[in-house]
Formats: sequence, C-alpha cells, structure tokens
Amino acid sequence: MTYIISCQVRYLVLLLILSQKCCSQKRSIVDAFVVPTINRRRSKLSHIFQAKPASRPKQRNKKKRLSLDDVKAFVETPKDSQFLVLLKQARASIDAGEGLAQAMYGMLLASSKTTNELDQVLTLIQQQEDPQRVKGAFQTCLEWCYEAANAAGATTIHSAMLKAKVEQDAHDNSLVVKSICRANSIDRGIWRNATDFIRLNGDLELQAYDAYLACIAYDGLWKESVRVLRQMQDGQTKPALSTYTIVIESCLYCNQPEQAGQLLVACVRQGVTPTIHLFEQVIAGLSRRLQWRKAMQLVDMMDEMKLPKTLPLHNSMLVAMAKSSESIQAKSLLQRMKREGLRPTTLSYNSVISACANVRYWKDALLVFDQCLREPGVSPDIYTFTNAIRACAKGGKADRALSLLQVAEDTKLQVDAYCYTAAIEACAKVKMWKKALELLETMERLGIIPTEVTYSVTISACGNGGNWEKALDLLNLMSEKKMKIRIITYNAAIAALAKGAKLGKSGYESKELWKISLQLIQRMRVDGIEPDGFSFTSAISCCGAYGKWKEALELFEAMQAGGIRTQPNKIAYTAVISTCAKAGKYEHAIRLFHKMKDAGIPPDNIAYNALFTALRVAGQGKLAFDFWNEMIGSNSTAKTISKLEPIPDFITVQEVIGAITRVGAFESADIVFAEAVRRGIIFDANCFDTSWEIDLTKMTLSLARAACRFILQRTARMSRSGADIEDLIFITGVGRNHDENHPSLREFVQELLSSEFDPPILCNVPRLASGTVVVEKEMILDWSQKQLYDQMTQIATFDR
Repeated sequence: MTYIISCQVRYLVLLLILSQKCCSQKRSIVDAFVVPTINRRRSKLSHIFQAKPASRPKQRNKKKRLSLDDVKAFVETPKDSQFLVLLKQARASIDAGEGLAQAMYGMLLASSKTTNELDQVLTLIQQQEDPQRVKGAFQTCLEWCYEAANAAGATTIHSAMLKAKVEQDAHDNSLVVKSICRANSIDRGIWRNATDFIRLNGDLELQAYDAYLACIAYDGLWKESVRVLRQMQDGQTKPALSTYTIVIESCLYCNQPEQAGQLLVACVRQGVTPTIHLFEQVIAGLSRRLQWRKAMQLVDMMDEMKLPKTLPLHNSMLVAMAKSSESIQAKSLLQRMKREGLRPTTLSYNSVISACANVRYWKDALLVFDQCLREPGVSPDIYTFTNAIRACAKGGKADRALSLLQVAEDTKLQVDAYCYTAAIEACAKVKMWKKALELLETMERLGIIPTEVTYSVTISACGNGGNWEKALDLLNLMSEKKMKIRIITYNAAIAALAKGAKLGKSGYESKELWKISLQLIQRMRVDGIEPDGFSFTSAISCCGAYGKWKEALELFEAMQAGGIRTQPNKIAYTAVISTCAKAGKYEHAIRLFHKMKDAGIPPDNIAYNALFTALRVAGQGKLAFDFWNEMIGSNSTAKTISKLEPIPDFITVQEVIGAITRVGAFESADIVFAEAVRRGIIFDANCFDTSWEIDLTKMTLSLARAACRFILQRTARMSRSGADIEDLIFITGVGRNHDENHPSLREFVQELLSSEFDPPILCNVPRLASGTVVVEKEMILDWSQKQLYDQMTQIATFDR
C-alpha cells in the first residue's frame, strides 16, 4: 500500500522533533528551511514518495491545507498547550462544517501524549456528520500510525472504528498489520500481536501479508511462515512471487532446503514463475544438504520452463555429488554442462575428480584430470592435483600418485600439506613406508607443517610395513611438538602394533607388543580421549596375536561398558572370539558367539571360522558338527543364499573336518566333505568327468583323509554302475611336514590307503612322478567288488 505524503507533512514531523528547542532556534529553522520548502509546490525530492493506490477511496471534499502562519504558531506554542490549541482549532473547523487537513490529524496524533487525549481525537473524528468523512479520517489516522510505526495507536484506532460501526475493509486491516510489523523493528516480537489481529479480522492485502511473513521469517519461525502461506493459498488474497520468496528464504535460512524445494514446486504449479536467483538459492541449499537428486529435479523443471541455468548452479550440484561420492552422476552433469554451452571451471573438474576418488575410480579420475588439462581457459590448481593424487591413493597406485606430485612441484604450484598427505596415503596403501617417511621429511625441509592427518597416514604406512617402532616414534614426536593428538592418530598407532604383532617383526620381545597397545589405550584416557570401537578392536587383535585371551576379554568388557561409540561390532566380536579360539577357550568363544547373535549382529563366515578354530583346538568335534549344520541350515541350496547369510569357505570346511576327525567321527566328516563338494568349495562335483588327478597339496591331513574317502567311494559307485574309470592319481608333493612328529602328505596318503580301507588299497609312487600316489584301475575294481560283497553279506546276515 502506498500513500500520498506531501512535503509539508514530512517537514512537519521535523518541526515536532525540534519542538523542545528554544524559540529563536525554531524561528531560524522555519525561516531558513521550512518556509521555502512549503512554498515550493513540487519538490525535486518528490520521486521518493510512493504513489497513491487506485484502490483507496477518494475524498469527496478537498482537504484544507495548513498555512505557514499555522505552522509557525504551532511550533512556537508551549509543548504542554499544543494539543489543546490544535483540538480547539479542529473543533472550530468541524463546527463550521469544514473538513480537517491531513496534516491536522497528524499534528493531533503527534501531540497527544495520553490515552485520554487520543480518545478526544477519536471522538472529534466521530463528531463529523458525513460518514465518508469519518471513514476517511480514520484511514488518515491509520496511515499516520503506519508512517510513525505506532502499533498501539493503530490498534486503538481500529477498535474505535469498530465501536463507531464504521465499516472496515482489507485496506484498514492491512494498515494495522503493517503498523505492527513496522513497529517490530523497534520493539522486537511485537509482530505476535498481528497474529491475533489477523485471526479475528479476516483477510488482508498482499503487502500486509508480506510484511507479516517477513517478521516471522526474521525470527526463524519457518513452520509458522509455511502455515500462513498455506492459509493464503486457501483465502482470497493469493500469494505472489514476493510472498513465496519470503517463505522460501525463511526455510533456507533455517536450513530446511527440502521444504523450500517443495514450496518452489508449489509456486510453479500455482502459475507463479520464480526468478532464476530463487532457483539458484534453493538448489544451492539442497546441494549443501547433499540432496542432489532433488536439486536435479529442479534443474529439469528449469529446462521445462526454458529458464537459463548458470555456472554456479551446476558447480553447487557437482560439489554435492562429490561429497555424496556420486561419480557417475557428476561425470554426466559435467558432460551436460558442455552440451548446454557452459564452460566448466576448475571447481567443476575438481568436484568430479573428487567424486571419482571417493569411490576409488582412479582411472576415471585421471581421465577427467586430462580433460581439465586440455580445457581452454582452465588451469589445474593444487586442489586438482590433490584430488587426483587421492584417487590414485584409493586405488593403490602409488607410482602414479608420486608422479602427479612431481608434476605439481614442477609446475611451481604451492604444494601444501594436504597434497603431501594424499601422496603419503598412497604409499601407505602399498607398504612403501620408507617413501612415506621421505615425503614427511621433505615437508619439514620445505617448511610445510604436517597436519595430524599427515602423521596419522605416515604412522599407518609404518604399521602396514611392519615398522611399528617408527610409528611409535612419530607418535612421540607429535607429543614433543605439543601437537594435539586426536583419536585417529592413536588408532593408527594401535593398528600398527596389531599388524606388527601379526607379522612378528618387532625389535622388542614379542610379549611386550600387547603391553604397548594397552599402554596406548591408557594414554588416550589420560589425554581425555575416550577410545572408540576401532581402538579396542585393534588392541584385542594385538593381544590375540600373543594368546592373551584374558586381557582381550577385559578390553571387550570395557567396550560393552562404554558409550555408543565403543559398543562391539562384528569385527570386535570376531577378534575376541579368535583370541579365545587360539587359546583353546571354546566355552568363552561359544558364549561370545551367542552374545553376538543376541545383540542383533548376524555372524559371518569369519566369525564361524573363529568359532570352529576354537572347537578344533579344544577337540569338540560334536559341537563343531552341530554348528556346521546350523551354518548351512538356512542356505542348504546355493541358489537361495542371501548376502546376509554366512557362506562356508575352504577354511570353514578345513576347521570343521579337523575338529570332527580329532574325535574319530569319520562318517560325520564324510557328510561335511560331501556338502562342501556339492557347494563347489573343495572342488567341482563333476571333476571326474574331465580328470582323474586329485590335488591334495593345499589340504591338511584331516582334510586329505576326508578327500580320499570321498573320492574312492565315489569311484566305487561309478564302477558298479558300469561307468568307465581310470587310474586315480593323488597329487601330494614330496616335502615333509613341518612337524617332525607327523609324516609328509604323501606318506600319510599311502598309510591311509593301506590301513583304513578294507580290504587295503595298494598304491604306488611312480619313479618319474615322486610327488604323486597312484591307485591303478584294477585295484579300484577289486576293492569295489569286495565292498559290494561285504555289503551283500551284511544284508543276508541281517535278514537271517
């Protein structure tokens, strides 16, 4: 809503402000400044005043203007008498049947200091006989209240209109709401009075709604602004683009880009065309929340509306895709930019390369890097090289990463700590710990301060290479430099100890490694850092490497007693079960296995294998056979195996048969081996159709026993069915067992065939193939016939 406000009225307010000054100062101001301004009919500054809206009703009678003498007389009147003088003049004008000037209403309202004086002004207005004059007078007072940001006065005047039964319209209600909202800049929170007013007085004009929504948005009440917008959609005053813009920006300010996106779509559906800037704001907000799919939907909507898309819009989505590791979508958007005539910037290429690096697509990252090099007007920066090096590090391509680092240095780019850290990480992946230390020394020589992550990946490189001593030296170096050691660095050091313990490469006595891991756990607590699940799991693995099952159980109990970040996961359960397994503590292993399932963590084949190891060491063959049946019970057919179900592997079969064989349950071992063959774990079930050579070199003695029994029984069934058979050749190798108390695999198979089969199966070792054991075809046929004869004899005896 706009208004006609004359220069007289504007400067009259100035006079009222200066009314406290002395009389001589008043005269000088009036003579030097006010008089020439009032006499000028059209001020050069008139363009700053808003025009009168067409909807405002016209006054029938021309308003009376104040003369210069009236203004001078008013200013020179003592402050306490101003209201009485004005009231007397106004009553005289009304008694004479004349209308009051707009400035007179403003002077009356400005000089009224009490509620009683304001009531006298409102009573004076109602004394006019013409209803149109009364309504116009009230509206003029409301306009003056809006200009003065007088919320209380506007509310009082509106109440007086109700008492006087003067009909109010949307314009009157809007003036009150706008007065309240303008006063909100002075008295924060007063806009809430407008909420009750709107609820009681109905619809408003669009500008009033916008002012009200702006106040709500300023206080961050995005839900309330959305509610008012919905109310407008169902009311008479429909929201315009300005309304949608206020509410959408309120949602974005409150970090609600999804709601802003919904409102933007609703805006389009209502036939209101948003600006390109508004699209950019919403898309940028969605991108910051990694909602790139919804952002792409808005981009497609812009295409349908034929709105041009800008480069920052695309770059914001590329950044979101990079953070979401959506390399395929990022590459597709990059090509789309080129098709639409938008030239990608360095930021565009950096985002795509980063997305490829996050998913270890190092080849794609290097292809995009080459495109960046060939793009006219685009020069790779240090972030481009860092992302490309990081992609090579993720893919384990240390040589390429180091080459890119050398290129960055040769091109005189300012190589920073992040770039060197990415190169060191690449070295850590391939156990190039010496090169990692060399890069760290180069950083220090060039004056580049290594970050905590730099030290962490260097410690990891040393740990992967088995040099845990150097990893601890780096950790101590950080302490000497007063660097803040975070949990990621401690975890890298403990993991280095665990890997060093498994490799068995240590400069100290092996019994001290697990102690050092426990000391680091305690050191973390002293530094005020609570160990997380990774810290405990690595320490448990380190203890398990030396059979310290009690210490491992204590760490596991500490995990359970900690917060949500320390609760054991599948890796932790598997580590502690493996530790108990190596020590032969199968009771603890079984208890932990059941606790794992009770915690809602489905055990995988690694957990089962750890349990089977414990049962094999303890000689619990029956329990191993029961757990085997449990493991394969839910996936007895290979076609219905789920990703969440444990799948037996070669180690599983080896451990189960080893446990069963220790108690002499060869029939149960035969059942397990037959199931393993059916699943293709040991060898293909149809191998006899193509070859009669059986490789036993990778099997333990117990597994080789089960394999020989299975193969000979299978061959016997084939011969009895009339199938053609050939000589059986068992490939065993010629080496001896590492344990001198046990024979070599070849000797074991020879002894097995001669002693565990009835009748004994004779075999030979060819002179030119000393690593094999051969069972001739005739021997297989004779043994098969004897087996059949014995079975028939048993049946006949049973019948008698």
